[in-house]
Amino acid sequence: MKKLIFTFWLISFPLFSQRIGIQRTNGIFNNNLEHFALAKIKTKTNNEVSSKNLGRYYVKSTWTKCTIQGVDEKIHHFKSCNYNVFDKRMELLFDDEIVILDSNSFTKIKLEKDVFKPFKFDSTNDNNYFQELFSDENISLIKLYRLKKKSIPSTQSLGMFKQKVKVMSENYFVIKGKIIKVPRSMKKILKILNKQNLKGNFKGLNPRKDSDLIKIVKA
Repeated sequence: MKKLIFTFWLISFPLFSQRIGIQRTNGIFNNNLEHFALAKIKTKTNNEVSSKNLGRYYVKSTWTKCTIQGVDEKIHHFKSCNYNVFDKRMELLFDDEIVILDSNSFTKIKLEKDVFKPFKFDSTNDNNYFQELFSDENISLIKLYRLKKKSIPSTQSLGMFKQKVKVMSENYFVIKGKIIKVPRSMKKILKILNKQNLKGNFKGLNPRKDSDLIKIVKA
């Protein structure tokens, strides 16, 4: 998938750069967006997203402010950003157009308080981004998003079905570069973390809650 995106970038970026050059006075490019942009598309025409489907395809229910840290460590702020779970890409919205961000141009992006980073781990997972819940020199706790799809009967046409989608997520540990899905049971989690002797410290904590899981990892 990443090879396909790179090929697309080679083809589309020269044309897109020209468009940016024409529109540099427009507000969207005042923060050097041309350094992050991969391509520009019309909204709701790029994939299966349409009024025929129910549910949302994005992590955030509404477009939100974001902060981007470039590979040069400079910070940039934008008004309308979101993570497209279906297409696995970061997007900015401006004047009914979507700007796709190049994951090689920045190190992290913060959607409100949630930190996302490009997925660079050696894994068969096809995600392009992950949400970082916690990280230190020994372990990272990350969240990966996916779409759950289900066909349901249409309320308007007999015998017809609509596609219902729902944003789902799972948490993973990253230990020495290895990605391990977080188990559902406390016992298995503590075994992975080598913290069985601290079990008594975690009474009342629910490892299925992000805030509690972070406390367990930090301990």
